[in-house]
Amino acid sequence: MYKISREAFITVVMFVALLFAAMPGSAQTETALSKPAQLELLELALFDLDEKPEAVIEELIELGDRDEGAAFYALGLIYSREDFVTKNEKEAFACFIKSAEKGYAPGQHATGYYFFQGDFCKRDVNMAAEWFEKAALQKHAGSAVMLAHIIDTQKEYSKDQGGSFKWYEVAAQQGLLDAQYSLAVAYALGKGVKEDRVEAYKWYLLASKADEPQDEDLKANVERVVKILEVTLTAEQKRDAQGRADKFVASRNNEEYTTSALAIRDALQYGLPF
Repeated sequence: MYKISREAFITVVMFVALLFAAMPGSAQTETALSKPAQLELLELALFDLDEKPEAVIEELIELGDRDEGAAFYALGLIYSREDFVTKNEKEAFACFIKSAEKGYAPGQHATGYYFFQGDFCKRDVNMAAEWFEKAALQKHAGSAVMLAHIIDTQKEYSKDQGGSFKWYEVAAQQGLLDAQYSLAVAYALGKGVKEDRVEAYKWYLLASKADEPQDEDLKANVERVVKILEVTLTAEQKRDAQGRADKFVASRNNEEYTTSALAIRDALQYGLPF
């Protein structure tokens, strides 16, 4: 991508603002910028982050009032690190909440993460789950797994979701490995879904193409289940499972939010837990 000067960037912003100001009064109550314009301005702002962080922050704040949550999410990422400005987790949390309230799935996930951890706000598992669910319904794989984890492990969680299976499925369909392993176990044991050992073996085959699950308990369950599947499935059933695995196409990263300014410049160079 070419680098645009600060002067040219300001000219673009002013031009868009003038066009918007010329609209009829009824139109001015709508979102000031189209989504392509939002993403373009966000990407241009982030491009200068290394050299002019304070100016970029001002631009993101201005854009945040008119976009759909990506700008405030970018601000949250910036404040949660020490790479560009003085680290300020409270400000980061406030920005993530603003992003979440605008319906931006990564902002909702980050907000859920803060409530779940409870380091910079009062820990509230139910509030965390509420935000994770909002993001998971937009097919945010990480939020789907976190919601499933809360359902399975957190006694404080009060809302009945009917089990964790459907949320692991959301993440597994997007290619998240631990979620695929979890589905393999669920189908093999009939946990939250009708037992289907062929389907269980399919999910195991998909997940086993890459690394083993990081969770030690999950890894132990997978190893136990696979031993059962290897013995009980016929050669024909294994071929069926392999055929299903071959037809699977992960939908991960196809969501609209991942296009936001190159996924917020790859989450500011892969430095964050969300």
